[in-house]
Amino acid sequence: MASDLPSELRAIIAALDADLEAIGTAHPRSLDAEPAPDRIYHYTDDAGLRGIIEHGSLWCTDVAYLNDPSEIKYGVSIAADLLNAEASNAPVAVQLFARDFRRYQTDTEVAHAFACSFSIKDNDLEQWRGYASNGRGYAIGFDGKTLEAAFTQKAGQPIPEHMTFPVCYDEAKLQGIYGQLITKVIPRISVAVSKGLSHPIVEAYVGELRMSLAVQVFRTALFFKHPAYVNEQEYRFMQLYPIDRPPAAVRFRSRPNMLLRYQEIDWKSVAPAALKRIVIGPAVQPRIGFRFVDDCLRAYFPTAQLDISLSGIPYRPS
Repeated sequence: MASDLPSELRAIIAALDADLEAIGTAHPRSLDAEPAPDRIYHYTDDAGLRGIIEHGSLWCTDVAYLNDPSEIKYGVSIAADLLNAEASNAPVAVQLFARDFRRYQTDTEVAHAFACSFSIKDNDLEQWRGYASNGRGYAIGFDGKTLEAAFTQKAGQPIPEHMTFPVCYDEAKLQGIYGQLITKVIPRISVAVSKGLSHPIVEAYVGELRMSLAVQVFRTALFFKHPAYVNEQEYRFMQLYPIDRPPAAVRFRSRPNMLLRYQEIDWKSVAPAALKRIVIGPAVQPRIGFRFVDDCLRAYFPTAQLDISLSGIPYRPS
């Protein structure tokens, strides 16, 4: 633990944390000035549509279980690659740090993060395929500003752990942020070794450096996705908690051979007017789709006044 280290090493770690925090929060801060989109859409299947209308909640899923397999590993693997490249001609201590970081960042949890994904696109073919039962589902449209306010504020006060932002698909920008983080860490790696300190102290010190870097690498990765997903134009609702302060209201749902952690966004009781539109998927028979949406609204949300429309994309599901 950092508290067991000599005061000089604790001061180095504290200064590093401040440097990394300033770098890691610069991109999120730049997004604060951007207004929420007028409309955001959540793609889901028929059971999802019914549940969202009936129970009035959306699910923020633990990011370890998101649909896209490259979600977080994409970002942290870029950081590990950059660190290895920087360490290739560096002292042995730096090379060992880079080697251990690659293993560490895939095996260690550094924060609790839950996400709910929306898109600014209301009729995207790939999202119909990937997230809406191969075109047999629905895209649920919300007023972006109203839903964002309900998610990020309580009794008029901001909720520090809640944030909303457009996902970035710029890999060069991600590499630039990671490069700045790594540049701050590398000079500090060999400090304990050069002072001739005991092996346990060196290991503890290097472990603290590794954790400091891992936290910012993980947090930064949450704001980015691989450029291959750029068509989604994702707008993400995020709940982010420090590793030592897990959220209290975690729920579980089943997937084959898996329990998924999630938290609920209660939109219906807080901001019922946020629900504005439902788009029926391209593989749903129009008559059946309109009747199903109408039945859900009559049963669970009879006061809703919505625009209900068809996708219109020529589509043959596989």
